[in-house]
Amino acid sequence: MAEAEGRRAEGSALELLLSAPSRQAVDEFLCACAAECEQPDAPTPSRLLALAGAFGLAPAEARRLHSAAVRCVRAAALSAGPQTDVDALFPDGFQPQLKALIMRVIDHRREEWRAESLRRGGISSCPRLLSSSYQVYRAPSAQPTLLLGLDLDRSAGHSPSAGEPRVHVELSAEQLDVMLAGLAKIKDQARPPPPHAARLSSHCGGALVAQLAQV
Repeated sequence: MAEAEGRRAEGSALELLLSAPSRQAVDEFLCACAAECEQPDAPTPSRLLALAGAFGLAPAEARRLHSAAVRCVRAAALSAGPQTDVDALFPDGFQPQLKALIMRVIDHRREEWRAESLRRGGISSCPRLLSSSYQVYRAPSAQPTLLLGLDLDRSAGHSPSAGEPRVHVELSAEQLDVMLAGLAKIKDQARPPPPHAARLSSHCGGALVAQLAQV
């Protein structure tokens, strides 16, 4: 029930995009929101004032729209794990033409936004690891146990989230072996690609307008 109410409220805020002067304005607005996902001081008062003026909104409406759009972009394009079902981000009854336009923008820009996020040092809305520590416990007639401590930054560049900044994980020797083997594979995959393979798009523009079909 609460989740459905939240989706309806967010959908109501996103429908304020109906006041955008053009499809290009929607494209550019969502591109800006993608960049602001990792800016803890966004949106600035001047940004909200400019948004309100461009879209013909009251300041409070501009803030609601910006907040909903940032969450939408983060969930659909910048979240970790399997690709989010974009359809699920919109409540029943959401304006269909606007929904189609937003989904087209997200689909067209997703890889560009992720590349930009990676260039800035992040690619998801997950907490970032600051440091780690460990302790090994040896009990008589028992297998050694590892207690792994992870210090997390839950707010830098992301929306603050609840939870302790330190997380403890208990691992057996066997679990540690499996984890280290997995980390070794990840380390190999995370090596920087050859220079010629890293061709990242540098900024968002309004080119989508020519590519969007009539909705």
